Amino acid sequence: LKPLDCLARLKDLEKKIGRLTRARWAPREIDIDILAWQGVKLESERLSIPHHGLPSRPFALLPLSDVAQDWLAQHPDLANMASAWRRLPETEVPYRTRKSNHRLTELVAILNLTPDSFSDGGKLLNPETIAHAAHEAVRLGATVLDLGAESTRPGAVPVHPDDEWRRLLPALEATRELRAQGLVQISIDSRHPETIERALNEDSLDWINDVTGFENPAMRELARDSKADLVFMHSLGIPPRSDATLPADHNAVDQILAWARGKISHLEQAGIARSRLILDPGIGFGKTPGQNLELLRGAHRFHELGLRVLVGHSRKSFLAALLGAAQTPAKERDLETALVTAQ
Repeated sequence: LKPLDCLARLKDLEKKIGRLTRARWAPREIDIDILAWQGVKLESERLSIPHHGLPSRPFALLPLSDVAQDWLAQHPDLANMASAWRRLPETEVPYRTRKSNHRLTELVAILNLTPDSFSDGGKLLNPETIAHAAHEAVRLGATVLDLGAESTRPGAVPVHPDDEWRRLLPALEATRELRAQGLVQISIDSRHPETIERALNEDSLDWINDVTGFENPAMRELARDSKADLVFMHSLGIPPRSDATLPADHNAVDQILAWARGKISHLEQAGIARSRLILDPGIGFGKTPGQNLELLRGAHRFHELGLRVLVGHSRKSFLAALLGAAQTPAKERDLETALVTAQ
């Protein structure tokens, strides 16, 4: 449909739903507006695209920025306004606009900055390729970019924090504008307090993603004093070992829930608010292929904790093992990854 034809259909739909004719600013049973249209600018008596009210209506612009990052990137004034509103305390956003606690599923894109990642190591080693990958991830719907500069694959060699930081710096610079525009949040996947402290001093992150579950007291202290959201992951050791897995005689979901409850209590005692926590059940870390599948099938139960849940399953070897193709290279597991994601 063309915009004006679409508008006519929407008005018919409003009537069918039950909208009555009222004065212009009166309360309405239903109100459907066209806010934006990719590649279209329109001024007519019946319709303006983009909607004239966007610069003054956070209740319209903020949801639009969640679902139309491509479009917003082409309108920097509106992108900057959305970003500014997001930084305000809720009590200061116009029209008493609030963000619902009922969150939609968000996509987290992983940018591996290592030469030895199991999935795509060595591909993102300069600012140009990193920037391209970041913009492409946002275009495809990612709202968080997770930057990892130390591989945690089985057999990986530990990285010194100084080397980790040298790998991270080009990525932080390459993603700075996307973050400033409010199009994406930046997560840093690190178990080293020195690295996280540097990123906090640079005001370069929104999430701290610690694969050790904030076992290090120095990491807990940094987390407590920051404003970042905190991803705590279950594992039985970093890097993971095939001979160290959850006990097979107990339900894997029950085991992770019990561990998570203890971890939440520990972090709350350290002065960290529960609302900042995100659980990662650690798919592929200390679990058999069958247990990984068990965790995916029972993932809905993790919401019993009242936290956000991050499921990191992309390209992992258990996907191939479950399908009887254990030797399939990681880069060829995108179909399996997509099928799991869609569930």
